[in-house]
Amino acid sequence: LALSIAYGLDLDEPYWAMTSAAVVSFPTLGGVIGKSLGRIAGSLMGAAAALLIAGHTLNEPWLFALAIASWLALCTWIQNHYQNNVAYAFSLAGYTAAIIAFTTVNVTDISDLWDITQARVCEVISGILCGGLMMMILPSTSDGDTLITSLKEMHGRLLEHANLLLQRETTDNVRSAHENVIGQILTMNLLRIQAFWSHYRFRRQNRVLTWLLHQQLRMTSVISSLRRMMLN
Repeated sequence: LALSIAYGLDLDEPYWAMTSAAVVSFPTLGGVIGKSLGRIAGSLMGAAAALLIAGHTLNEPWLFALAIASWLALCTWIQNHYQNNVAYAFSLAGYTAAIIAFTTVNVTDISDLWDITQARVCEVISGILCGGLMMMILPSTSDGDTLITSLKEMHGRLLEHANLLLQRETTDNVRSAHENVIGQILTMNLLRIQAFWSHYRFRRQNRVLTWLLHQQLRMTSVISSLRRMMLN
């Protein structure tokens, strides 16, 4: 569907539309919406940056290289300080700008730069819209159920984790178990975001769910502190 629309709009490289539809494809509606928003935001930011950088530095290769490298460094830095959709959006903004800018190195007319940029953005957005449309036609409500089940299981895991950490023996399993528990809580934050987009009930209770995840992280920290006190 995305490829057909891209051919119908006579876009330069229609396969980008199909690629975007594949990238945002997710088995749940919340995942598709969350990922699509990040991809659209990142694509628009990257396209705007490419227009500004290439438009002002097209005839100055060294200045162009410095500007695009600075933009990529900024996107990478911001992406490393955030998680989930924010990080995804800025990583998209970085390589979208690079894809557009590096294809314009031989362009001499500024109007060609605008044509290339809008074609890339149209290709990406048409692919994303097709992915969203298919998920609306074939919806899934498993995001919320998965989140609630994971929260219940996590409470049990925290109890098991406390029993493991409060033993006096120090083994490699203790360190790996601690890292795994923290990783599982952070993964549940992704489930929370997907549930947020999948049903209005979870949007209403988003603050409570966020608070629960913070409490789980805090509990993990307290258990770890108790272990250090026992050992020392």
